[in-house]
Amino acid sequence: MYYIRDAKEGDVDELNRIAYESESYWGYDLEYMIRFKEVYKLTEDDIIKNPTFVL
Repeated sequence: MYYIRDAKEGDVDELNRIAYESESYWGYDLEYMIRFKEVYKLTEDDIIKNPTFVL
């Protein structure tokens, strides 16, 4: 059984890691992945201000 909970500020590094690894699965080049990390970086403020969940 899975449990869904609200994300906490301390989850930010793990959530960013998961997002990066998920995107890199598609074989994008290093330049794209560096840009991805800059543009789509989740912050603790994002978690506080927006509904964010962890499975």
